[in-house]
Amino acid sequence: MMLRQLYANRLTTPLLLNIMFSLVLLFARVIITQSGFYLFLIWNLFLAIIPFLLSRWLKLNPTIHLYKTIIIGSIWLLFLPNAPYIMTDFIHLQTGTKIPFWYDLLLVSSFAVNGMLLFYLSLKDISLVINPFLGKKFTTFVIILIGFLSGFGIYLGRFQRFNSWDLFLEPLLIFRAIKVLIIQPMDYWEVWTFTTIFGVFLTLGFYLLQSLFAVPKK
Repeated sequence: MMLRQLYANRLTTPLLLNIMFSLVLLFARVIITQSGFYLFLIWNLFLAIIPFLLSRWLKLNPTIHLYKTIIIGSIWLLFLPNAPYIMTDFIHLQTGTKIPFWYDLLLVSSFAVNGMLLFYLSLKDISLVINPFLGKKFTTFVIILIGFLSGFGIYLGRFQRFNSWDLFLEPLLIFRAIKVLIIQPMDYWEVWTFTTIFGVFLTLGFYLLQSLFAVPKK
């Protein structure tokens, strides 16, 4: 039932086509170069799909118990940074390979676009879920906060090399790392600069897309 409702969304088909295009580019590269260097993009894309599926499930099941919503919402927030995280995979671009640089640039870009689309669609779902309970103003505040938390999550993933599931496997290690960053913010100004800039980028992108695709009131 959920899959049918999911597919009924007008953005699902273009999103699936774009994902298929990314996979075709990737597998073509593997065949041409005999190298699986960029296969990690599949795993990153899989992680980006998880929060989208969770938020879509919450949106399609508005009558579930509050505690279930909180639990699923917490898992959603934990995995959400994985979607825009793909933007940082541009650091893996290399020159002098068996394939033109522009091809690799297009390949990584296509996966990054998918990650950003999944992020914004998921964030939109959550805004619709919490808006009836929190109201428009507080929902806006929460969405902005999530944008900055996602920026911080991307930093932890890219530079500290933490994974979403490490919160369950090594919670003390993560808490200690975050504690140091919070207690000594001036010593880690690059961390908070990265978090702020990425947070602003994600938040502005969300509201820009909302305004572009908003249905005009009659």
